[in-house]
Amino acid sequence: MKSSFVKTCGFLAVFCSAWNLYGDFYFLDFYVSHMSHDKFAMMKVKGEMMPGSLFPSLGNGRTSFLAQSGGWMYPIWAFAIVVPLYAGLRGAGAIWNSAVPCAVLAYGLCVVGGALHSAFAFLTVLPNVYHKEGGWPELEESSKFSQFVDDAQDLVIRHWAFGCFPGYLACNIASIWIGYIVATRAELTMFNRWFILFNPVVTILWVSALSGLLPDPWGFYVVGSLGSWAPLSLSLGITYFLWDKPVDPFSLSKHFALKED
Repeated sequence: MKSSFVKTCGFLAVFCSAWNLYGDFYFLDFYVSHMSHDKFAMMKVKGEMMPGSLFPSLGNGRTSFLAQSGGWMYPIWAFAIVVPLYAGLRGAGAIWNSAVPCAVLAYGLCVVGGALHSAFAFLTVLPNVYHKEGGWPELEESSKFSQFVDDAQDLVIRHWAFGCFPGYLACNIASIWIGYIVATRAELTMFNRWFILFNPVVTILWVSALSGLLPDPWGFYVVGSLGSWAPLSLSLGITYFLWDKPVDPFSLSKHFALKED
Protein backbone atom coordinates (compact mmCIF):
# COMPACT_ATOMS: atom_id res chain seq x y z
CA MET A 1 0.00 0.00 0.00
CA LYS A 2 2.69 2.48 1.02
CA SER A 3 4.92 2.05 -2.02
CA SER A 4 2.00 1.56 -4.43
CA PHE A 5 0.71 5.04 -3.57
CA VAL A 6 3.82 6.66 -5.07
CA LYS A 7 3.66 4.43 -8.14
CA THR A 8 -0.02 5.21 -8.67
CA CYS A 9 0.65 8.94 -8.39
CA GLY A 10 3.56 8.60 -10.81
CA PHE A 11 1.48 6.83 -13.46
CA LEU A 12 -1.37 9.31 -12.97
CA ALA A 13 1.02 12.25 -13.39
CA VAL A 14 2.42 10.79 -16.63
CA PHE A 15 -1.13 10.33 -17.97
CA CYS A 16 -2.01 13.94 -17.13
CA SER A 17 1.24 15.11 -18.72
CA ALA A 18 0.42 13.27 -21.95
CA TRP A 19 -3.07 14.77 -22.08
CA ASN A 20 -1.72 18.24 -21.39
CA LEU A 21 1.00 17.79 -24.03
CA TYR A 22 -1.69 16.93 -26.57
CA GLY A 23 -3.45 20.20 -25.76
CA ASP A 24 -0.21 22.18 -25.93
CA PHE A 25 0.67 20.74 -29.34
CA TYR A 26 -2.82 21.46 -30.66
CA PHE A 27 -2.81 25.12 -29.61
CA LEU A 28 0.78 25.64 -30.80
CA ASP A 29 -0.10 24.10 -34.14
CA PHE A 30 -3.15 26.36 -34.31
CA TYR A 31 -0.89 29.35 -33.64
CA VAL A 32 1.45 28.42 -36.50
CA SER A 33 -1.50 27.88 -38.82
CA HIS A 34 -3.69 30.87 -38.00
CA MET A 35 -1.61 33.55 -36.31
CA SER A 36 1.60 35.55 -36.57
CA HIS A 37 3.82 37.19 -33.98
CA ASP A 38 3.98 40.73 -35.32
CA LYS A 39 4.57 42.52 -32.03
CA PHE A 40 5.90 41.67 -28.61
CA ALA A 41 3.89 39.02 -26.76
CA MET A 42 0.81 39.53 -28.94
CA MET A 43 -0.65 37.24 -31.60
CA LYS A 44 -2.19 38.65 -34.76
CA VAL A 45 -4.50 36.77 -37.07
CA LYS A 46 -2.85 35.84 -40.37
CA GLY A 47 -4.44 37.07 -43.55
CA GLU A 48 -4.41 33.52 -44.91
CA MET A 49 -4.59 30.27 -42.95
CA MET A 50 -1.67 27.87 -43.35
CA PRO A 51 -1.99 24.06 -43.02
CA GLY A 52 -1.19 22.64 -39.59
CA SER A 53 1.92 20.50 -39.14
CA LEU A 54 0.37 18.11 -36.60
CA PHE A 55 -3.40 18.50 -36.86
CA PRO A 56 -4.97 18.61 -40.33
CA SER A 57 -8.39 19.72 -39.02
CA LEU A 58 -7.54 22.69 -36.82
CA GLY A 59 -10.95 24.23 -37.38
CA ASN A 60 -12.66 21.08 -36.09
CA GLY A 61 -14.59 21.97 -32.94
CA ARG A 62 -14.34 18.46 -31.47
CA THR A 63 -10.54 18.51 -31.63
CA SER A 64 -10.46 21.92 -29.95
CA PHE A 65 -12.84 20.76 -27.21
CA LEU A 66 -10.68 17.71 -26.52
CA ALA A 67 -7.56 19.88 -26.24
CA GLN A 68 -9.43 22.30 -23.97
CA SER A 69 -10.82 19.57 -21.74
CA GLY A 70 -7.36 18.87 -20.28
CA GLY A 71 -7.89 21.87 -18.02
CA TRP A 72 -10.17 19.94 -15.67
CA MET A 73 -7.50 17.44 -14.65
CA TYR A 74 -5.00 19.95 -13.21
CA PRO A 75 -6.17 19.56 -9.58
CA ILE A 76 -5.71 15.80 -10.02
CA TRP A 77 -2.30 16.38 -11.62
CA ALA A 78 -1.31 18.72 -8.78
CA PHE A 79 -2.35 16.11 -6.21
CA ALA A 80 -0.35 13.38 -7.96
CA ILE A 81 2.77 15.58 -7.88
CA VAL A 82 2.48 17.55 -4.65
CA VAL A 83 1.43 14.85 -2.15
CA PRO A 84 4.39 12.52 -2.88
CA LEU A 85 6.67 15.58 -3.06
CA TYR A 86 5.52 16.66 0.39
CA ALA A 87 6.11 13.14 1.69
CA GLY A 88 9.69 13.33 0.44
CA LEU A 89 10.33 16.80 1.89
CA ARG A 90 8.55 16.56 5.23
CA GLY A 91 11.69 15.51 7.12
CA ALA A 92 13.41 18.79 6.22
CA GLY A 93 12.18 20.56 9.33
CA ALA A 94 9.55 23.25 9.75
CA ILE A 95 6.43 23.60 7.65
CA TRP A 96 8.23 26.26 5.56
CA ASN A 97 10.55 23.54 4.26
CA SER A 98 7.81 21.14 3.18
CA ALA A 99 4.11 21.98 3.20
CA VAL A 100 4.28 25.65 2.23
CA PRO A 101 6.36 25.34 -0.98
CA CYS A 102 4.24 22.34 -1.99
CA ALA A 103 1.07 24.36 -1.44
CA VAL A 104 2.46 27.23 -3.54
CA LEU A 105 3.31 24.76 -6.32
CA ALA A 106 -0.19 23.25 -6.19
CA TYR A 107 -1.72 26.73 -6.39
CA GLY A 108 0.43 27.61 -9.39
CA LEU A 109 -0.43 24.40 -11.23
CA CYS A 110 -4.14 24.78 -10.67
CA VAL A 111 -4.23 28.46 -11.70
CA VAL A 112 -2.04 28.05 -14.78
CA GLY A 113 -3.67 24.80 -15.80
CA GLY A 114 -7.16 24.42 -14.46
CA ALA A 115 -8.61 27.76 -15.54
CA LEU A 116 -6.11 29.08 -18.05
CA HIS A 117 -5.35 25.95 -20.05
CA SER A 118 -9.09 25.77 -20.65
CA ALA A 119 -8.98 29.44 -21.66
CA PHE A 120 -6.50 28.68 -24.44
CA ALA A 121 -9.48 27.59 -26.52
CA PHE A 122 -10.90 31.11 -26.50
CA LEU A 123 -7.82 32.27 -28.40
CA THR A 124 -8.98 30.16 -31.34
CA VAL A 125 -12.43 31.73 -31.70
CA LEU A 126 -11.65 34.89 -33.70
CA PRO A 127 -9.09 33.27 -36.05
CA ASN A 128 -11.51 30.43 -36.77
CA VAL A 129 -14.34 32.83 -37.56
CA TYR A 130 -12.08 35.02 -39.66
CA HIS A 131 -10.75 32.13 -41.73
CA LYS A 132 -14.01 30.20 -41.96
CA GLU A 133 -15.29 29.97 -45.50
CA GLY A 134 -18.21 32.36 -45.87
CA GLY A 135 -17.62 33.93 -42.46
CA TRP A 136 -18.44 37.66 -42.40
CA PRO A 137 -17.90 38.01 -46.19
CA GLU A 138 -19.44 41.48 -46.33
CA LEU A 139 -16.86 42.77 -43.85
CA GLU A 140 -13.77 41.18 -45.37
CA GLU A 141 -13.71 43.86 -48.03
CA SER A 142 -13.50 46.55 -45.39
CA SER A 143 -10.02 47.91 -44.68
CA LYS A 144 -10.97 48.23 -41.01
CA PHE A 145 -12.04 44.62 -40.56
CA SER A 146 -8.55 43.13 -40.26
CA GLN A 147 -7.64 45.78 -37.69
CA PHE A 148 -10.84 45.02 -35.79
CA VAL A 149 -9.94 41.31 -35.56
CA ASP A 150 -6.36 42.12 -34.49
CA ASP A 151 -7.52 44.54 -31.78
CA ALA A 152 -10.06 42.04 -30.46
CA GLN A 153 -7.48 39.24 -30.40
CA ASP A 154 -4.99 41.56 -28.72
CA LEU A 155 -7.46 42.24 -25.92
CA VAL A 156 -8.18 38.54 -25.45
CA ILE A 157 -4.46 37.82 -25.17
CA ARG A 158 -3.94 40.61 -22.64
CA HIS A 159 -6.69 39.26 -20.38
CA TRP A 160 -5.30 35.73 -20.70
CA ALA A 161 -1.72 36.83 -19.90
CA PHE A 162 -2.88 38.89 -16.89
CA GLY A 163 -4.75 35.90 -15.47
CA CYS A 164 -1.83 33.55 -16.12
CA PHE A 165 0.84 35.61 -14.37
CA PRO A 166 0.05 34.77 -10.68
CA GLY A 167 0.12 31.03 -11.36
CA TYR A 168 3.27 31.29 -13.47
CA LEU A 169 4.96 33.28 -10.71
CA ALA A 170 3.85 30.80 -8.04
CA CYS A 171 5.24 27.83 -10.01
CA ASN A 172 8.64 29.50 -10.41
CA ILE A 173 8.85 30.61 -6.77
CA ALA A 174 7.92 27.11 -5.57
CA SER A 175 10.44 25.48 -7.91
CA ILE A 176 13.31 27.67 -6.71
CA TRP A 177 12.20 27.18 -3.09
CA ILE A 178 12.10 23.39 -3.43
CA GLY A 179 15.47 23.38 -5.21
CA TYR A 180 17.00 25.36 -2.34
CA ILE A 181 15.58 22.96 0.27
CA VAL A 182 16.97 19.92 -1.54
CA ALA A 183 20.34 21.61 -2.08
CA THR A 184 20.74 22.56 1.59
CA ARG A 185 18.79 19.84 3.46
CA ALA A 186 18.93 16.80 1.21
CA GLU A 187 20.13 14.56 4.04
CA LEU A 188 16.89 15.32 5.95
CA THR A 189 14.60 14.42 3.04
CA MET A 190 13.92 11.27 1.02
CA PHE A 191 15.74 12.83 -1.94
CA ASN A 192 19.38 13.47 -2.67
CA ARG A 193 20.91 16.44 -4.46
CA TRP A 194 20.59 14.77 -7.86
CA PHE A 195 16.86 15.45 -7.51
CA ILE A 196 17.62 19.05 -8.47
CA LEU A 197 18.12 17.86 -12.06
CA PHE A 198 14.36 17.18 -12.19
CA ASN A 199 13.48 20.65 -10.88
CA PRO A 200 11.26 22.67 -13.26
CA VAL A 201 13.85 25.48 -13.44
CA VAL A 202 16.47 23.02 -14.70
CA THR A 203 13.91 21.54 -17.10
CA ILE A 204 13.29 25.01 -18.56
CA LEU A 205 17.03 25.34 -19.27
CA TRP A 206 17.49 22.01 -21.08
CA VAL A 207 14.21 22.23 -22.99
CA SER A 208 15.12 25.74 -24.17
CA ALA A 209 18.55 24.51 -25.27
CA LEU A 210 17.04 21.52 -27.09
CA SER A 211 14.49 23.69 -28.89
CA GLY A 212 17.30 25.87 -30.20
CA LEU A 213 18.82 22.85 -31.94
CA LEU A 214 15.62 21.85 -33.72
CA PRO A 215 14.35 23.35 -36.99
CA ASP A 216 11.12 25.35 -37.15
CA PRO A 217 8.40 24.72 -36.27
CA TRP A 218 9.51 21.74 -34.12
CA GLY A 219 11.73 23.79 -31.83
CA PHE A 220 8.78 26.13 -31.25
CA TYR A 221 6.54 23.18 -30.37
CA VAL A 222 9.09 21.84 -27.86
CA VAL A 223 9.73 25.12 -26.03
CA GLY A 224 6.09 26.17 -26.25
CA SER A 225 5.00 23.10 -24.30
CA LEU A 226 7.19 23.79 -21.26
CA GLY A 227 4.02 23.68 -19.18
CA SER A 228 3.93 19.94 -19.86
CA TRP A 229 7.65 19.09 -19.75
CA ALA A 230 8.35 20.78 -16.38
CA PRO A 231 5.68 18.96 -14.31
CA LEU A 232 6.43 15.72 -16.17
CA SER A 233 10.12 15.93 -15.31
CA LEU A 234 9.36 16.75 -11.67
CA SER A 235 6.89 13.88 -11.31
CA LEU A 236 9.36 11.43 -12.89
CA GLY A 237 12.03 12.55 -10.42
CA ILE A 238 9.68 12.19 -7.45
CA THR A 239 8.57 8.74 -8.57
CA TYR A 240 12.15 7.58 -9.19
CA PHE A 241 13.48 8.63 -5.78
CA LEU A 242 10.42 7.43 -3.83
CA TRP A 243 9.70 4.28 -5.87
CA ASP A 244 10.49 1.82 -3.07
CA LYS A 245 10.09 4.21 -0.13
CA PRO A 246 7.26 3.66 2.39
CA VAL A 247 4.83 6.55 1.85
CA ASP A 248 1.52 6.19 3.68
CA PRO A 249 -1.04 8.74 2.34
CA PHE A 250 -3.20 8.34 5.44
CA SER A 251 -0.39 9.45 7.76
CA LEU A 252 0.68 12.57 5.87
CA SER A 253 -1.79 14.85 7.64
CA LYS A 254 -0.03 14.20 10.94
CA HIS A 255 3.03 16.06 9.69
CA PHE A 256 1.35 19.38 8.90
CA ALA A 257 1.83 20.64 12.45
CA LEU A 258 4.37 23.45 12.77
CA LYS A 259 7.82 22.12 13.64
CA GLU A 260 10.92 23.76 14.96
CA ASP A 261 14.20 23.33 13.07
